[in-house]
Amino acid sequence: MSEEVIEAEEVNEIEEPEELAEINEDLELIEEEETTELEEIPKEQTYSLPTYQDLRQTTYGDLLSLIDEAERELADLKFRKQLMESDFNELMSFFNQVFIIKTLPISAIAEDALLEYFTYELLKPLEKHDLRLSDHQYSVWETKHFELSYQLIDNEMISFELILPRSDDRLLNQYIPLMDVFPGNQKVIVSDEAVLEILTGCFSHHIFTSGQISFFSFEINTVLANMKQLGFEIEDNLLDNSKPLNLDYQLPHTISEEVLDDIFITAMNNERHDFQKLAEDEYLVALENEQTVTIKQQVEEDAATLKINSGYTNKSLIEFFGTYQYLVDLAMTQ
Repeated sequence: MSEEVIEAEEVNEIEEPEELAEINEDLELIEEEETTELEEIPKEQTYSLPTYQDLRQTTYGDLLSLIDEAERELADLKFRKQLMESDFNELMSFFNQVFIIKTLPISAIAEDALLEYFTYELLKPLEKHDLRLSDHQYSVWETKHFELSYQLIDNEMISFELILPRSDDRLLNQYIPLMDVFPGNQKVIVSDEAVLEILTGCFSHHIFTSGQISFFSFEINTVLANMKQLGFEIEDNLLDNSKPLNLDYQLPHTISEEVLDDIFITAMNNERHDFQKLAEDEYLVALENEQTVTIKQQVEEDAATLKINSGYTNKSLIEFFGTYQYLVDLAMTQ
């Protein structure tokens, strides 16, 4: 072999490591890039499965919650049973604890039951007149001649509203605020405005009949008498027929000559009645059993004053005007 060929091979042998070095550098760069890309990929999070002991503890907590709920429901059922077995004094005590001083928490169902049983005891005399709880209206007691809705206001007052069926079926029934019962201090306030509205509805607008309001007056007075026996104090009102009427009533207008003439004619045609002129613009209608109505016109003030006295006869205003219907126009506002 010639010397030139040997030298060329030696040169190649010497240069080869340099090429390999470059290749290795390239490979190192590629590996670094791949490593960087791998580092940029987020590591997957690992989760450990709950142990049997964890699952058992969770189940134990769920069971405790179910037991607590079941015990509360059972206690509530027992309380509702106790309500059904309670007399009025016990219901009064529960009413005070639940609604007024709030020391006895119960379910909403038990609260409704307590209010239902309590109002039933107040209205109990109406059992003779088909008292029943309405099956189509919430918190309404129905009787043969009228309905009474009840509602608890501010946890201290039960408001009763009267529903009298109209004589004209085309008209919707109207709720008339009738009375408020305060169990805490055992007081009852009857609305005089309701009595006048009933009278107006009967004798002026003719949407109630005189028989209808007579039944109402008689029956609701048995309720008031029952409330008194239960210990309630009832403020003076125009609906109470437990004592004679002695009423001064102010009218916001004078009484027309036509009305006075009609009263004069009717009274003079009844041998037990009389019509007298006491003074200028003052008249007296004398009725039987020492009952009287005094009329005083106040022309300058465009007003009039009525004084109604039922003598020794116990009457409500509804019963009074039901007996002497020709006097009703005296009490009607224009």
